[in-house]
Amino acid sequence: SGRGVTQYVPPVALDWGKDGLDCGRRMFPDGLECLTPGGALLCGVGAGRAPKVADLLRNKGCGDVSMLSDYGGVERVVKGRKP
Repeated sequence: SGRGVTQYVPPVALDWGKDGLDCGRRMFPDGLECLTPGGALLCGVGAGRAPKVADLLRNKGCGDVSMLSDYGGVERVVKGRKP
C-alpha cells in the first residue's frame, strides 16, 4: 500500500483546528521571529484554507503575502515576508 502524508508530517502540522488556523496561530509568531528582515515564511495548506492563512499572516505583520497554486489550480502554499 502507498504511504500517506501522515507518515511524513507530524500530526500537529495536520491539525489546524475547527477554523483552520490553530497551527498557524502557534507557528507563525515563532517562525517570523526566526527570520531576518525580508526573509520569507512559506506554509503548505489544505484546499480552501489559503485565504484564511494569508489573512492570519497579514495580521501577524507579514508583508508581500501571496498564495501559490498547485498544478490543479488549488491554492496550496501561502508566502509572507518579514518586514
